[in-house]
Amino acid sequence: MPLKEVQTVEGQTVEMSCELSKPGQTVTWLKDGVELVPDDRCQVVVDGCQHRLTINNATLEDEAEYTVKLTDTVFSKATLWVEGMHSQILSVGASFNTDVRQRTTLGP
Repeated sequence: MPLKEVQTVEGQTVEMSCELSKPGQTVTWLKDGVELVPDDRCQVVVDGCQHRLTINNATLEDEAEYTVKLTDTVFSKATLWVEGMHSQILSVGASFNTDVRQRTTLGP
């Protein structure tokens, strides 16, 4: 099963997966041609013939072409598109600090 293009929004969890013809094979995941190193946000899971790449809390920097590679001639590529969160004004308020002191003049 080849990789499929994925579209997501910042902050979402994304999963890309492929299924190999037989279990026990090792694949390499690449992002824009560079091997991915799993970490807290990026995890690789193998379940029999199923190989999954999960990216938690997607960011704009995750937008790229991803490759799952079995050998130099057996691989699949797909693009991950990440849409940025649009900033919005949720509320408007005003705050004023008025410290008015009355001046008293003592005079003749």
